[in-house]
Amino acid sequence: MTDKKPQTGIWELISPDGTSFKAPSPLMCIKKERVLRVPPELAIERMIIFLNKCDLCECSEARYVLAKNTPFEIRVCLTCKNTIFSMI
Repeated sequence: MTDKKPQTGIWELISPDGTSFKAPSPLMCIKKERVLRVPPELAIERMIIFLNKCDLCECSEARYVLAKNTPFEIRVCLTCKNTIFSMI
């Protein structure tokens, strides 16, 4: 199965307020619109908040850290009986 390529040419996405986003593919138009709405700094901040939450109990702070100051710290959530999640 192969993906069909977008039609060649310049695509344009026009928002309800009239803002125009032009790019060579529909997905690139959407990317430009998303970057305008959610700046990269905010997207990174949201990812870090998500990574710091426990998968089961959504506790936002781990109480015990393994392998501290390594590329991948492993944090153990003691709130929900040692659920382990990793932090980049």
